[in-house]
Amino acid sequence: MATIAEFTAKAADSPIGELLAQFPDETIEIERLKEFDQSFAVYFWITSPAPNSVESEFTELGLFTSVDVVDTLGDEVFVRAHWNPEREGVLRGIFSADVILESAILSQDGWSIRLRADTAEPLSVFQNYCLEHGFKMRMSRFPTLVQVFNSPEYNLSAEQRAGLALAYEQGYFEEPRETTLEELAKTLEITPEAVLARIRKGERNLIENTVVRSVNEIS
Repeated sequence: MATIAEFTAKAADSPIGELLAQFPDETIEIERLKEFDQSFAVYFWITSPAPNSVESEFTELGLFTSVDVVDTLGDEVFVRAHWNPEREGVLRGIFSADVILESAILSQDGWSIRLRADTAEPLSVFQNYCLEHGFKMRMSRFPTLVQVFNSPEYNLSAEQRAGLALAYEQGYFEEPRETTLEELAKTLEITPEAVLARIRKGERNLIENTVVRSVNEIS
């Protein structure tokens, strides 16, 4: 039984997204990540109005130790880039989490990522990596939260349910956020760290008990 989850983020919330601030017409589609030496190689297509400058653009980012154009098709360029093991990033989080990359597209609109794993645990590993390194990756594939928070089948504790419900009602999951952890903490009379812990644990349970079940019908 497979577990599938979809994530989104603003382009500017990841190092590679900085490139799109300079070249807003470019679109990057990650095809695969492949283990290489002590790191990994990223294979991707990029649609660029200046295909001849792709190598230099990505080399200057400092995210890769080498960048090579494998093929070109009009304004589309197929690239192999070796990740710098000293740098953090969304793609490193994917590679490190033992998940299967089904799709990942980066455009001016932001990241759209679809991941698959045997269980929900690797998806939580990826999400925690992003949180720890300041990449604001949000899970976009969820049932309507108000429909599931009060159901015992989703394995939420009373504290997790209260934290998630309040965060949802106050706009914590909106883009941009309409409240902060500090404001939620005041309402719940706990610390911001405790609020974040409840939200993260609650999200993990929701992943395990909603996304898994919806994908089971497909797989």
